[in-house]
Amino acid sequence: MSWGLRFSRAFCIGAVVACGLLLTLSAALAQKFEVKSVAEKKVSQLPAGELYWRIETFPTLAAAQAAAGPTALPAEVDGKSWLFTLGPAGGSSQGSTKVAEIGPVPSISAPEYLLRINSASGPPGVKTPIHMHPGSESFYVVSGELSQQTPKGVRHVDAGQSMSGNVPDTPMEVSSTGTSDLSALVMFVADATKPFSSPATMQQAQGAPPSSDQAKAVEALVDGAAGLIEKEGEKAAFTEFRKKDSQWLHGDTYLYAYDSKGNVLLNAAFPAREGTNIAGGKDAKGKPFQDDILEVAAGPGSGWVSYMFPKPGQTEPSEKWAYVKKVTLDGTPGLIASGFYPK
Repeated sequence: MSWGLRFSRAFCIGAVVACGLLLTLSAALAQKFEVKSVAEKKVSQLPAGELYWRIETFPTLAAAQAAAGPTALPAEVDGKSWLFTLGPAGGSSQGSTKVAEIGPVPSISAPEYLLRINSASGPPGVKTPIHMHPGSESFYVVSGELSQQTPKGVRHVDAGQSMSGNVPDTPMEVSSTGTSDLSALVMFVADATKPFSSPATMQQAQGAPPSSDQAKAVEALVDGAAGLIEKEGEKAAFTEFRKKDSQWLHGDTYLYAYDSKGNVLLNAAFPAREGTNIAGGKDAKGKPFQDDILEVAAGPGSGWVSYMFPKPGQTEPSEKWAYVKKVTLDGTPGLIASGFYPK
């Protein structure tokens, strides 16, 4: 075969491969995060007290419609008949199968309320623009994995799991981050007198420390601790966290754990603090940093909190950063955290 023929054949093969890559790239770019409204209604008032979204399925849409109360929305999504009810915790509808109960939903006050259900879907990698709503946005993931980034961090929700919404006007970006296509149901309680969705910017409300080996080590420590709690349970994990000169407890590095009400369940360096309650605790400048720590766990699920605190053996406060991650402790929501003083 002549050199010219070999070159011509190689050029054609290369052109075909390049064309295929371009087509693949074009297809990927054409994919997007799909959002559709499947049900909505406006109401003049909400039920009293803490509110939860109750998700149920029914044999037929007619059965769901018959069971719907004043703050419930029946809908048919992906061949299933659903009923989404906003109300107190612990309720149920006759003839239904309970799927999830999500909450408590952040409180909202408005002249009129919009209750809305969206379906959200898309292949891995697609995301929404950064936006915000005049109310809360809760999620139930049917398949795939959903991630939500806000100024306080990133939360991930796997199939069969749910996530309660943020306070109104929280900037967010929602994305499909699993290995399979995302299918999710989204529940809104919003101010009906305001635009339903508005463009936003991801301003860092709580911020994060400058990138450093210290910060990366603390984040990895807390992530590892959360993984050990999930795998071994809190009792076995806490035993490991209390071992001196271990990866969990050395120098001024230690872990601490709170329940959602601020009760101290673990403080590996200062065990005398266990059994106390830190809610409302302030730093040397009056910042309610302990409430900020609880808020990160209750909201984004993970993130950083800065505060002023004396270094060991010192009385003058110095800047300290804590990395916080939501965990389940004894079957209830809690958090695990650790911190460091920037060098």
